[in-house]
Amino acid sequence: MSITLHLDPDVEHSLSILAQERGVSLSEYLREVVSREAGRAPRPSSTGEARAAAFLEWADSFPDLPVLSDEAISRASLYPDRW
Repeated sequence: MSITLHLDPDVEHSLSILAQERGVSLSEYLREVVSREAGRAPRPSSTGEARAAAFLEWADSFPDLPVLSDEAISRASLYPDRW
């Protein structure tokens, strides 16, 4: 599929710099950006249950860390110079 974009010269210049920093052409850089952003969009056919399951799976992917004590998160320990 081909799409024509009419960009402001400043925007085009900024995107060209970003593409050049990555060592790719502007069109290749824009394909990467669009592909990445399209992957973030929720699937129209996904149900609330599927999204909730995906969220829980994502949340479970983080390591278990120790819980901070009440003292560790007290106002006095966060701002020792004010108490």
